[in-house]
Amino acid sequence: MAKGKETGGFAGKELLIRIAAAAVLAPVALAAVWAGDWIFALLCAAGAVIVVLEWWKMCGYGASTVEAVVIALAFAATAWLVLTFELQGAVALFAVMIAAGALSGLLRKGGSGWRAAGVAYAGLAMLALLVIRNDYGFGLVGVVWILALVWATDIAAYGAGRLIGGPKIWPRVSPKKTWAGLIGGVAAAAATGYVIASQLAESPAGLIALMSAGLAVVAQAGDFMESALKRRFGQKDSGTLIPGHGGLMDRVDGLLAVAVVAALIGIWREGPDLAARGLLIW
Repeated sequence: MAKGKETGGFAGKELLIRIAAAAVLAPVALAAVWAGDWIFALLCAAGAVIVVLEWWKMCGYGASTVEAVVIALAFAATAWLVLTFELQGAVALFAVMIAAGALSGLLRKGGSGWRAAGVAYAGLAMLALLVIRNDYGFGLVGVVWILALVWATDIAAYGAGRLIGGPKIWPRVSPKKTWAGLIGGVAAAAATGYVIASQLAESPAGLIALMSAGLAVVAQAGDFMESALKRRFGQKDSGTLIPGHGGLMDRVDGLLAVAVVAALIGIWREGPDLAARGLLIW
């Protein structure tokens, strides 16, 4: 009995830490999204740099100070190119960064593929978020929608998983993830998408709700991908940056996956300059 109380107390304390961390981080993220332009670009670039460094360290291939500085400058330059609508230049620089990540592994005699993959993982998500926000007509609501559906998915999946429990989805990789949590997350994302789309005259709420539900599954897949990576390298968390969450990558793994898929949909429908419109207006 004492052990059960201790476990429950630990879980409650962990939840409070998670809530406190989210209460600090969410307003910062939303303020940057609202401001847009270089403020949002800098936040995305800084986040991408942290994720790359966490990825490299988690995979056992830490970055030197020089490498960290070069990564930071390269991501800042890429973000600036996207911000000034020089998307071709941004993509070209991004490709060079991936190649440089692989080259650094060759020079260190190990980890070329993992280093390049880390740059690609963080960089694609940064490009996706910036392209969506760069849509002057719908960029703000587009990014807010993505953040809201990912947060709703995380919160509902966590709550449903703890309250209902039941069969696990993939216990070997993520022993706490349940089917009940997945269903709860999908339902919450669909409801969030419906509410947001209802505020837009040209946006079909039902379709956006369905898309939000699909992206909730993408968010969970992103979470599983990171869990598999941590299992592969014997790590519990990607880092210790955020209390109650671990590293930044532990917090944004679902967001990164959703951002990339959402940007691809928007670009496919309306092109890179109107990616958010392509997502929300059908």
